[in-house]
Amino acid sequence: MTPTELHIRRASVADAECLVRLNASVHAEHVQARPDFFRATDPRELGEWFRELLAKPATRSWIAEVGEVPAGYVLMREHQREANVFSHQRHWHEIEQIGVELAFRRRGIGEALLRTALAAAAATGAGDVELASWSFNHRAHALFTRCGFAPRLTRFDLRLDAALQRRDGPAALQR
Repeated sequence: MTPTELHIRRASVADAECLVRLNASVHAEHVQARPDFFRATDPRELGEWFRELLAKPATRSWIAEVGEVPAGYVLMREHQREANVFSHQRHWHEIEQIGVELAFRRRGIGEALLRTALAAAAATGAGDVELASWSFNHRAHALFTRCGFAPRLTRFDLRLDAALQRRDGPAALQR
């Protein structure tokens, strides 16, 4: 792909339906991997969710287009927190969603979207950018590592119904 074929533009509230379409394949992967957690979305509800979010000044989103075809997007929010008893004052951005359509993957679009978001965050004077990713999403982890992200926090979960079905039953939870 030549640089002239890829164009990244800022998304607006008017792009909500485009973001719904771009979100579909990524969300489908989440539903497939963790149907206990994720559910299929209603396009109208999701469109309204994107419209409300994009109307907020702390939210920024970009759409990558190949030619004139939307191929991917990134959604980022800005956060600020005052110092508290446990931590310093903090100004950061969080990448909440990133997705590239299956047909456009492995062409550098995800990396271009991340670099766009990182540059925008740096321009605000933020100290860092963070994101979270499900442990099953190895392709995304490779992208994040290539772009300089490193794991900082490991979050664990335990499905209680599965724990209770183990050989020890409820005793397994009492240890």
